[in-house]
Amino acid sequence: MNLASKTDQWQQRVIDSWRPGSLILTSGGRLARQLQHRHRLQQLEKGHNSWRPLEVRSLNAWLHQSWQDLWESEAPAGSWLRLRLWYEIIRNNPPPAELPLDLPLCQTLDRTYGVLIRHRLDPTETTFPSPLIAWRQHICREFISALNDLKRWHPAALPLKIAEVINSSRLALPKSLILAAFEAVAPIEEELFRVVSQKTDVTVFPLPKEKPGNVQAVTLPDQKQEILYLGQELLCSCQELRPGSIGVVVPNLELYAHALRRTLSTLLGQRLTPQEETFNITLGTPLLEHPLVQAALIPLRLLGDEEKRHVLIGLLLSPYYGAWAGNRRQLARLDRHWREMTPEADLDSLYGKAHSRESTLAPYLSPGGIDLLELLAPFQGRSSLSAEKWKDLLNKLWGSVQFPALADESDRVAFNHLESTLTSLVADLGSWSMDSRTFLAWLRQALAAEVFQVAGSEQAGIQVMGLIESRGLAFQRLFLLGMTSTALPQPVRPLPFLDFEERRQVLGGTLRSQYEFAHAAFQHLMATAPEIILTRPEEIEGEPVSATPFWPTPWQSTPVDFWTLPNAAWFRAGWLRSAWKGFTESHPEETAADHLITPIPFPKSLSVSSLAVAFQCPFRFLIQVLLELKPLAEPVGGLRPEDRGLSIHHVLSCITRKLRPRPQEGNLGWELVFPSVQE
Repeated sequence: MNLASKTDQWQQRVIDSWRPGSLILTSGGRLARQLQHRHRLQQLEKGHNSWRPLEVRSLNAWLHQSWQDLWESEAPAGSWLRLRLWYEIIRNNPPPAELPLDLPLCQTLDRTYGVLIRHRLDPTETTFPSPLIAWRQHICREFISALNDLKRWHPAALPLKIAEVINSSRLALPKSLILAAFEAVAPIEEELFRVVSQKTDVTVFPLPKEKPGNVQAVTLPDQKQEILYLGQELLCSCQELRPGSIGVVVPNLELYAHALRRTLSTLLGQRLTPQEETFNITLGTPLLEHPLVQAALIPLRLLGDEEKRHVLIGLLLSPYYGAWAGNRRQLARLDRHWREMTPEADLDSLYGKAHSRESTLAPYLSPGGIDLLELLAPFQGRSSLSAEKWKDLLNKLWGSVQFPALADESDRVAFNHLESTLTSLVADLGSWSMDSRTFLAWLRQALAAEVFQVAGSEQAGIQVMGLIESRGLAFQRLFLLGMTSTALPQPVRPLPFLDFEERRQVLGGTLRSQYEFAHAAFQHLMATAPEIILTRPEEIEGEPVSATPFWPTPWQSTPVDFWTLPNAAWFRAGWLRSAWKGFTESHPEETAADHLITPIPFPKSLSVSSLAVAFQCPFRFLIQVLLELKPLAEPVGGLRPEDRGLSIHHVLSCITRKLRPRPQEGNLGWELVFPSVQE
């Protein structure tokens, strides 16, 4: 029989306290959805065909919806509008330090401003002034003035705006509010809750804490083996528990997500329908890293300083471009001739080489009359256009080369995000004129900031999430991955534009603050499930790491070796089954009649380097030594190394040959060496 954790019991108390007309506010959307799902299942178990849905929302969702319902004349400024204002301000007011006036600086300033607003600190004042802090004060005044002129305000001030509206009785509140899982709230949220408590009944449900009980702590040699161990343990857990009741919390999820997704796909399989989800990793992927988005920017990379041959062949062979879809096999032959050219060769030279060496293939470069050089011409000039104009030119370019050719749902989601990000960027930049390089820099930054994810189920499948997302969730078994001293607690937040006193008042601004936050979070995690497994690597990138200070008791060392003693879970991996079968089965001896191909003659002698290749990789030995197949040489700019070496050797030979018969004393003068060099 499954035991209920303290958090599970806490969730039930929150649901039981709700009455029609009340509203439950949670610190995160994931907790709100889990409470709704739990309430729905309880109503179904009672045999109800219909019921009043549980009124529960995350605080952020409630704040944004409340502001939209007010129809105020002012509105929060969009992210790219704010960055545009910061960009213009720092251009007119350069910092005292040698800082690059670029988008990352603007993002740091905007993040700093938001942190100060959330902690009720004045960005234009400071206790310990310095040249850099004084500069921050000045540009923050300019930023506030620019926002006021546009009737905009920073989104971090939304709780304060809602508090002002509640104070003036312009926002109707529910009969009562239930606050769930609000630990370590920012001062601006504390002020909001204080105002709300004066207007309606407020009940607070703090998260439960638990002393470590049924906990197992395991160390693995490295992160790779840690993930392998987790995968096999999760598969075993699925034999005992419903997958949706198993949770995995990873403080540094971005370091583990890619390998976790690959391992879980191997062991658990891919989903067939959303109801058959095997696992759900909540961390999305930066839009810029998606293959479709990378392909979308290939034509624009031809305008940069990269090697044009490499970019052009990538464009022609990309499956996302339909214009060259039927001729890729033929076009790949052109790269053999382009490799003979220097890396400095431009597009005109590459096209000219194609026409001169492969005249029958050259027409494939321009299917349907497409002129890539003409399409790129507007981006090569120094024209200053609005973001809307650049977007139109970009869409024209993509449409002409039949981009994109979508392959699956991931591509469709990525392309929708690409279009919405581009539209949002254009709307925020407005009529601001810029050249093509500036526009492309902003576009790349926008795509890097946008995170997308193919929709996954939060009820079906193993749930893999970060530390903040896990707040208030309940599971039957919980795995805590990467429990090192550098992951829990996290390092101090990088806030370069805050003075010491401001850092002291900001959550995560000091070591003590980070330690206290992590300690409380660890205690909450101990109450999340009746069974908890901690794992950590013994080293990261060759450097030993210590365990989190919140679990000082001895850890059990458990290596994973699926080659000599594989866990039963790994026999779900097709590649391991095939390898293990070939490794363990006996093979009959071959006879001369079994050879269907001409034997490869073995060399009479082997060099030391060839022998090293044989020991390192038998396949490379077969290809490079026995078959004498060499990889195509990459183009080298300027003088080739072998030619440069021969020239230098020839010059030195001339010098020594001329000067050897002459007796010399002391250092040689240039007047003696120069004639030999000229030869």
